[in-house]
Amino acid sequence: MKNIIQYTYFFRVLNLDYLTIRTHVSDQNMYNLIKRNMTSLSAKLAGITLPVGKFRSHLNSQGNIIDIELA
Repeated sequence: MKNIIQYTYFFRVLNLDYLTIRTHVSDQNMYNLIKRNMTSLSAKLAGITLPVGKFRSHLNSQGNIIDIELA
């Protein structure tokens, strides 16, 4: 329970959008839960589309940041 409370604390204090905690035992390489979980996360993130007009407007024509808040 102490770990869960600490993870919740870090999630709130650091203002995170996503937090995952994974463990992997070295003698169970055949299961490789970390790789399996990251693969599913990557597939979910690949489907996200960001509006170009909103997120590109913080850069000038040379690619330098002109709006720190959007960056």
